[in-house]
Amino acid sequence: VKGLAWLPDASGFVYSVTEGDMFGDDHSANMYLYDLEEGSVTPLTSYVGRFMGDLSVSGDGTQVAFELGADLDLLTGELVDPDVYVLDVASGEARLLVAGAFSPAWSR
Repeated sequence: VKGLAWLPDASGFVYSVTEGDMFGDDHSANMYLYDLEEGSVTPLTSYVGRFMGDLSVSGDGTQVAFELGADLDLLTGELVDPDVYVLDVASGEARLLVAGAFSPAWSR
């Protein structure tokens, strides 16, 4: 698990996790939503060969700010040269917020 953040209403959480063969072309990290009431997991992204790191949920739970990089340092587990994106949970659309940034956090 690379990042984890509770939803503001405590109905679940979002998390990013590495997946695929560590030395293969499918090695990636994607974001998922875990719903506590239903016990279900919903994928929010489907990147291949890109890596997500820390993430933060907006105060209204409709958006997630997250780190995204093209490479992962296998020794440290850190993203290499990440940018910060914002994902609209309802549409699944992600947009670049800040290039060359890391450790996103929402102010409430």
